[in-house]
Amino acid sequence: MPPESKQWDGRPVCGVVDAGNRQTQAEFHCLHCGHEAHADVNAAQNILARGVTDRQYGAKS
Repeated sequence: MPPESKQWDGRPVCGVVDAGNRQTQAEFHCLHCGHEAHADVNAAQNILARGVTDRQYGAKS
């Protein structure tokens, strides 16, 4: 997993990044909007969302 994906925690839902969103290694809970997910699933969704956005705007990886 790319290290920057951890910084993207929560962005697809509300855009707020907060270190406190990771309650445990396996749990993600956004302190701002309440979004909850398994941390690995959340990270995978963030990576997918970033890839789709990069493709839409022609960013190179």
